[in-house]
Amino acid sequence: MSCNISSQRKNISKGQDSTKISLNTTNTDIIKVSPSSKTCSLENLLAHFKDNSKFPVIIDSTYLIKVAKHDSLGTSELKLLANKWIKDSLVNDSDYFMQNFYTIDSLKVNHLYDHWMEVGTESGHNLGDPTHSNAYSLEKLKLSDGTILLVWVLEARDDADPLFNDIIIYFTTLYNNTIRETFKLGDYYSGVDPPAAGRTILSSILTADGRLIMEENAFETEDLEDSSKGKSTIIHYEYSISNGNLTLIKKEDKTKQSKFKN
Repeated sequence: MSCNISSQRKNISKGQDSTKISLNTTNTDIIKVSPSSKTCSLENLLAHFKDNSKFPVIIDSTYLIKVAKHDSLGTSELKLLANKWIKDSLVNDSDYFMQNFYTIDSLKVNHLYDHWMEVGTESGHNLGDPTHSNAYSLEKLKLSDGTILLVWVLEARDDADPLFNDIIIYFTTLYNNTIRETFKLGDYYSGVDPPAAGRTILSSILTADGRLIMEENAFETEDLEDSSKGKSTIIHYEYSISNGNLTLIKKEDKTKQSKFKN
């Protein structure tokens, strides 16, 4: 709170404004919680990101699991960063995770998070929704054409499902001192709902000329004890980043049957 799924993922509750929460307390009083009205300037936002001039940038499972986080980001920063999403299937679930973050961040700002955790579903929290959500700045990259990428991470966990974990790396483009678009750079998702289980890893390689190569490797099974029945989906993507905009160049489906490997 700074500044002065595929079929495996949870579904979004349509029409619900998750940044406004009513908590039922033990004496049946209703506590209204609204999102912070603070705004963040571009100058203050940029101060959270450290320069990185090393290319290529490689996002793999090791990077995702041991991501080196920097400054904590709050609602004001994320609403400035993620005000325009690229239309692509890879970010179809982003609204769900962003709205969940805004809910939890608002509760923390209003000192109601602990109470919200105690009352659980009585507060309107849906079983299976993340109970922990945090965002951090990572780095600032400058491409050869002058486009700047602000790279940040959103993490989500659920106390009710200790094996549910989602680490999503995003980047937001900045061109001519104007924030343009937000997209994924990597993702590590895992979840188990016995006997079903699933895992998705989105890895990428980014070069200084704005070429972005990504591979999404997803596995899901309805029988964890017999992983031979599982399905592995591998999709290859190639994008070009230029003048602050991202363009899909190639998408190739390499689906095949595969065993689940830890």
